[in-house]
Amino acid sequence: MSNAVITGISITSSVGNTIEEVVDKMNTADSIITEIDYFDTADFISKLGGNISHKIWHDVEKIAQAQDIDVSSALSIYTIKKLLKDRDDLDLSNAAIAIGTCNGGISSLEKFYATGATKTLKNYPLYMQTNDISKYFHIYGPKYSFNAACSASGNAIAFASQLIEDGVADVVITGGSDPMSKYVFAGFNALKTLSRDICSPYSKNYGLNLGEAATFFVVENKEKALKKGKAIYAEIMGYGLSNDAYHPTAPDKDGTGISKAIKACILNSKISKNDIAYINSHGTGTRANDGPEIMAIKSAFDNKLPLVSSVKGYVGHNLGSAASTELAITLIGLSNRMIYANNNLNEKRENCDYPEIITQNVSVDTEEISFINNSAAFAGHNVAVAFKKNFNGDYSIVDKDRTNNRVFIHSFGTASMTSFSSNHKKGEFSQKNVLKEFDKSLYERRMNDLSQVSIIAGSLAMQEIENVDDDWGLIYGTPLGSMNSTAKYIDSVYTNGFNGASGLYFPDLVVNSTAGRVCKSLNLKGYSSSISSGGNEDLKSIEIAFDAIKSGKANSLLVGSGQEGSELANKILNKKIETEASFLTVSNYEAENSVELVYAISFSFENNEMLYNKLLRILNKYKENLGQVFVHENEKLDHKELIERFKEEENIDFEFSKESFSNGSFKQIFAQIDYIEKEEVFVAISDINECTVVVIK
Repeated sequence: MSNAVITGISITSSVGNTIEEVVDKMNTADSIITEIDYFDTADFISKLGGNISHKIWHDVEKIAQAQDIDVSSALSIYTIKKLLKDRDDLDLSNAAIAIGTCNGGISSLEKFYATGATKTLKNYPLYMQTNDISKYFHIYGPKYSFNAACSASGNAIAFASQLIEDGVADVVITGGSDPMSKYVFAGFNALKTLSRDICSPYSKNYGLNLGEAATFFVVENKEKALKKGKAIYAEIMGYGLSNDAYHPTAPDKDGTGISKAIKACILNSKISKNDIAYINSHGTGTRANDGPEIMAIKSAFDNKLPLVSSVKGYVGHNLGSAASTELAITLIGLSNRMIYANNNLNEKRENCDYPEIITQNVSVDTEEISFINNSAAFAGHNVAVAFKKNFNGDYSIVDKDRTNNRVFIHSFGTASMTSFSSNHKKGEFSQKNVLKEFDKSLYERRMNDLSQVSIIAGSLAMQEIENVDDDWGLIYGTPLGSMNSTAKYIDSVYTNGFNGASGLYFPDLVVNSTAGRVCKSLNLKGYSSSISSGGNEDLKSIEIAFDAIKSGKANSLLVGSGQEGSELANKILNKKIETEASFLTVSNYEAENSVELVYAISFSFENNEMLYNKLLRILNKYKENLGQVFVHENEKLDHKELIERFKEEENIDFEFSKESFSNGSFKQIFAQIDYIEKEEVFVAISDINECTVVVIK
């Protein structure tokens, strides 16, 4: 149980712009999916989508132009403005932000290819959304960008509850945003997963419709929300994460990965299976998803099914914002004691012909209901989050024993396109396909460089571990993913037209694809997440791993970050980066030669004064046994004044490094790991004014 509650909902989607509009449209029991009229669909299998109105897009575009940001960020800001209206009770100064997006920022990349204007590229990285939101609303707590494709906003909501549980934040703004993109539409067209008709999950009408949306929530500490007398939409009971370790675009055929996430969710929520009345399912309508998902749910519930429905038949598949939008629709329905049925489900497909897969809306007449919001994604990332809604507003404060595991770092591995190293092994490469040279059994055709070096580095770190089981998971950070694969995909459109987009390179357009390939190669099926953060991905990944293991959500994790150098990546970041990846193994048990991870936290800052004060408060906690402070320097910030002030006022010396972009702090840790005697502090400062601090002893 997380002690987190939802006290605010804001939705911008085809189903409505307000809660009242959502109720009106959902109660008509008609799909809101219509023909797309803002790009030409003549070359595609389908012409349909869940479209936001032109009027709303006009308002969103005005925000994008005024703030000089991507439309995905502007759509998020438009939606959060509605969320925060009349919420003077919230102190946002140190609130956290956790968002999920699949392809947010792609509009800026499209503009670059159309015009050649490099200035648009600064708005492409996914992590710019959290930065744009932070700056617009003056929010200076930690910020997290989850890039786990179609489960991204589910991952964000899950982690929002973790932040509340850990006491890191009392308020979290969380959700997801993904506008429609012709390039993304072309990719799904290439995969032949689109439906010519309005989609109907679990029916014999195979295929999906894409949609667009931004949906955000206010998540608060339950005790404080109750003291303020705030209305509560639902309590977040717990969550589970997993990875299929199977295929870039499809779940494993028996749904094992999805089932693993649901089982972990139930375990962490401390809810009886018999008390879970409903699953708001991922239910895309595709051949690949629906059957395995139902098998997964049955497996998690001992061959039984709670009520199951997917709202994608109403609004389409909203990609990175799917989980948040579908949760909002579910909560809005439950506020009127209604569970929405699958739309247009006239004839159920094989393996889905169960009465629990509902075809009519169901009225709820109990005092409370527990349900699970389930999400799956490209690269095998699965997220299940459990909620409880009490219709009388009776949410009691329960004192509970919090899990507080110790966390240890064991082994490391690092790799580039020229060399590799680990605790006990070093070597150089002579071939271009470095993974084929390292271990050809792990190599697959057309595997991009980022995936190759990440698999090598991860494999090196895992070689030091005995008794690896499928509960091992992965936390992976990458600022951009593979821009070489992205460029090849976009080039295929320019060469062959939108109807000739490459289905081979499209799966790597999602930034989490490398994490999925690492999981598959190393058989990592446990707690799994993928993030982007703008230069502090290594320490940010450690922070998320620290929270997961300390709280008992995971026992053992491979934790790492990677970046891929390319002409396009260098233009986006306005600096040259090399292709490299680094990993650590982290667990809840102490072993010979391991070091203890005692603290990990992030915060945002507006200026050097705020950075100084926040960092000083953290360093003062460890003043009595403080060792060296290692800082991975951000070249965009002038640290001279900061360095001098810490030395003169606090007698604290920093050791700086500019090596690498997203792996610099890991390299500092690797260099010091055999010499740690006191509490050594590692600091990484990102491109988006965020600082992550990790303490190791």
